[in-house]
Amino acid sequence: MACCAAGDPTVQGKKTDTRLLVRDILASPASFDGTEVSLEAKFAGWSGKCTSGPPKARGDWMVEDDTGCIYIHGPLPAGLSAPTPLREPVSVRGTVRLDRNGTPFIDLAR
Repeated sequence: MACCAAGDPTVQGKKTDTRLLVRDILASPASFDGTEVSLEAKFAGWSGKCTSGPPKARGDWMVEDDTGCIYIHGPLPAGLSAPTPLREPVSVRGTVRLDRNGTPFIDLAR
């Protein structure tokens, strides 16, 4: 997984160069919907602090930084275990989507 998205930093162009924190997405989910983003965070597997349930599938997993928690829909990073996360640093690149309740998550599907 790559770090740091490329494109228009205004988010209006649906891509961003700005280094994001989880709180940036959580604070303004609708403005990020459909936007390709990158986050550097800690792998939280299925034991993170996200308060909602998995957005798309039971196997969705979480990442956290000092500002919040967000679900990831897609394959686990190689070598990591969702049931027993060790808070490993990960870089995640995907598209912000909103679940049926308007809660953001990152979709790794390309």
